[in-house]
Amino acid sequence: MAIAIASTARDSERESAATATREAIHYLLKSFNINKLPHFERDAALEDRLDEIVQSYAGMKPTRLHMITGSLMSSVAYCHIKSFEARVFISVYTMLLSMLDCPEVFESLASHNFHHDLLSGTVQRGDDMLGQLAKLLSTAWDHFPQFSASAIMSSTLDFLNMCFVENTTDGTLVSASADSLPFIEYRRVYGTGISAAFAVFIWEKDQFPDEKTFLQAMPDIMAFLPYINDIMSFYREESVGEEGTYITDRAYASGKSHLEVLRDVVDDTVAVASRVRKLLGEGPARDAWDVFVKNYIAFHVSTPKYRLREIMDVHYVLEDTI
Repeated sequence: MAIAIASTARDSERESAATATREAIHYLLKSFNINKLPHFERDAALEDRLDEIVQSYAGMKPTRLHMITGSLMSSVAYCHIKSFEARVFISVYTMLLSMLDCPEVFESLASHNFHHDLLSGTVQRGDDMLGQLAKLLSTAWDHFPQFSASAIMSSTLDFLNMCFVENTTDGTLVSASADSLPFIEYRRVYGTGISAAFAVFIWEKDQFPDEKTFLQAMPDIMAFLPYINDIMSFYREESVGEEGTYITDRAYASGKSHLEVLRDVVDDTVAVASRVRKLLGEGPARDAWDVFVKNYIAFHVSTPKYRLREIMDVHYVLEDTI
């Protein structure tokens, strides 16, 4: 009987999460004046290049899952970027970082020493995944302006540092107190979210050589990106009862329910996106932002990882079961 009751409770939670996620996405689309999300097809040229790059790696290679994530992030969310090589960079970067986000992969490499080895120049000589990441980072200045390329570097180091912290703790970083909320935000934006890198990806060097066109908006963009991911991940995470997510930690620290926090995050997302448009003003930089917002949402609903076709009528660019 206990098993049956637990199953019924889980089904109820899953349905509540499904309803809340659908409502959140519809509200976002309405708030951003998006009548219909674009329909994307596979980018064969980008996939072929990614396959070539992965085949050149020695030792552990990224899985099909992470290759798909990298390909879709670039070909959907950043399809407005004209430079094919810049989109290849974004694809490979996303693939490698999503791979290193897996604790078992992170711990199997000399990840704890990456910062030191990068400064000493030893990691660049390696052919493993960390060596490939270091070599990729050195090319960021070819595709993005000075500030942006440097932000990609520092954001990556922040991400790896937070992976190290989270992989070596017992899960008790967050306490049941509002005092933990600033840390939860810090960890999401500067650590696991890699927000600065994915923010500056919006404006490649060829089209936007001057960072001043978007610099003021960076703090809000860095909040917007992980917020969208948290909203789109809500159904999947709640379906399996995942703990330690941004939503669950914020709920734990604030004393609110998961659904209440989701609604708060949706409101926060709309607010920061509105400020971004004001700060960018009229012109090409805001036009790129508007296109990106629509396509970034489309990336999440088009990617099997988020399982949104279970609750909505959406199209997957790739049908791989993840």
